[in-house]
Parts: sequence; structure tokens; C-alpha cells
Amino acid sequence: QVNSSTWTQTCSRPVRCTCCLGAVSINTARCPSDIWVLCCVLQATVLKYAGSRSGSNQFHGHGTALFSSGQQYEGEWREGHMHGSGRLTFPDSVCYEGSFAADSITGRGVYQWGSTVYEGEVQNGLRHGYGTLSFTDSPVVYEGQWWNGKRHGRGTLYYDMDRAAYYEGEWQDDLKHGQGSSVYPSGNSYCGSWVHDKREGRGTMTWASKGQQYCGMWADNMPNGPGEHVWQQGTPGAQTANDAAHVMHNRYVGMFKHGKRHGEGALWYSSAARYEGQWDSDRKQGSGVYIFEDGTVFAGQFTADRPVLQEGAMLGAVDTFAAELPGAAAPAAAAAPGEG
Repeated sequence: QVNSSTWTQTCSRPVRCTCCLGAVSINTARCPSDIWVLCCVLQATVLKYAGSRSGSNQFHGHGTALFSSGQQYEGEWREGHMHGSGRLTFPDSVCYEGSFAADSITGRGVYQWGSTVYEGEVQNGLRHGYGTLSFTDSPVVYEGQWWNGKRHGRGTLYYDMDRAAYYEGEWQDDLKHGQGSSVYPSGNSYCGSWVHDKREGRGTMTWASKGQQYCGMWADNMPNGPGEHVWQQGTPGAQTANDAAHVMHNRYVGMFKHGKRHGEGALWYSSAARYEGQWDSDRKQGSGVYIFEDGTVFAGQFTADRPVLQEGAMLGAVDTFAAELPGAAAPAAAAAPGEG
């Protein structure tokens, strides 16, 4: 017969969830986080114990305990405390196997709940330090640093079995935050600054299948501020009679707003034409200078992507203004679904 009152007195510290710092019931020893965090058993009454004891009749050595809350612990004890290697199983089959320190889940171990497995360092019941989170029913894997139960520091999140699609870089409070690189399933990639899971700050996005690249400032996942957008003329990789056509490209250098050319900027066409001036939502708008392929220059006002001409005036290459060259969409418009 176990003297349960002795155990309760020995472990009478307040039970607090180390994730949210709120009081928790020993029957539901989890904080309300997106992934369950198991807290250490401190105040539950031991209903049954089998194992070694110390000279003062405290649990000591190897033993198995069944708690009134339904948890079961099997492992090492020291002077009445779970301490050393052990396995703690909860009534809903959630379990932890690994290190314990003075009744706290601290050290290194493995958490398993449902299809989720965490293996790595833990502190006070939380994932803390370096660890790997994986799923038996999904190829998604995170390997990296944790802080108080959240991805924090440097880490890599893999999206597929081949680990060809991934994010590698800095994390803060479970979000991509800082410098990092992401390769998407399409082969497109981004390298640069992230803020709260979004591309923000300076970075470079490459659309491999479209032969496009944007390098510059970002805000809310879209080009915003000064930047440079380069895209090939025609289909990337297409065979032509003239190999020089492979390196022909259009290039815009200037201001962007919400993913579109907006403000002051210059666009060099692969045809050798050039426009320098004002833009509004990807269209020439306001004062600007357009230099045609043959060297003809138009300097004046533009509206809705066309020059404002005197009545009866004509420009030999005015059709150039009718529409942008193929592929002249701004970077945001060219992005693959879910990637910008």
C-alpha cells in the first residue's frame, strides 16, 4: 500500500503550464497551443507503485507508478521524484519517453501523439533546443532550433519526401522571420528577408520556368519599393536559329507598389527600345521619354500606356505603345499560385 499523502506533500509545487503560464488540470496537462505541449506531473496522487525504494521509503531506483489522473510512469526515480530515463503515458495514448529531472520533462526525449513525432531536446515539458518534428502520414519535416515549444532560431522545413522543396533559415515564434531561402515544388525560389512568415525587406525571387527574376524590396509578399525585374523575351529555353536570342531580355529598374511598376522607373526592351519616366499600376502614366528601336525619341506625357499626341500627329512606331511585350507582367503577376 502506497502512502499517497507523502507523495502529495513531496510534490506540492503549483502546477503551471510552462507555455502559457496558466494553471492546468493534471487530467488535461496541455497548454492551448497549436501542438500539444505536455507538462510534468507534479500533484497527482500515486494510486499504485511497484519498484525500488530508498532507506527512507521514498521511490528510488527503477519503478512504475499509476497516477490518479490516469498517467503511468515507468523509469528511474530519485528520492521520490521522477529523475533520469523514463516513459510517461497519458490516457489518450500521448506519450513521452526520455529524460526527466526532478519531476520535470527536461533533457532529451521523444514525444508521440497521433501521427506526430518530436525527437530532440526538451525543457520543462516544452520542445526547447534542437529537435525534429515529423509526421507518419506526411512528408513534412522540421529540423532545427526550438524555444519554449516554438520553432525559433535556425531551422529547415522540408515539404516533400525528396526534400527538394524547403525553407531554410531563421525562425521567430513559429514563423519564418529573418534571413532565409525557400525553394518551392515548382522549382521557383526566394532568398532574402522574411517578416512574420511573409517575404518582406530585401530579397530575390526567381521564377525558373518563366525565365524571370526580381531583386529588390518586398512588402506583404509582393515587390514594393525599389527593385529590378528581368525577364526573357519569348519562351525560356526555346531553340532558335540564332543562339543570341537566348540572352535577349527585358529589364525594368525602378519603383514598385503592391507588385506592380509604380512611380519612377526605366524599362529596357529586348528590341532595344527604352522608356524612362512615370508608371502607374504597370502602365506608363505621366511624364516620360520613349526611345524607339530606330533612335526616334518621344518626350512628353503618357496616359494608359500610350503617348499623348497633338491632334493629327503620328509616330511611326506608335503600335509599340499598344501593349507590353510578351512576358512584361510585373513580378507578382508572374508568380506561381501560392508563391507570390
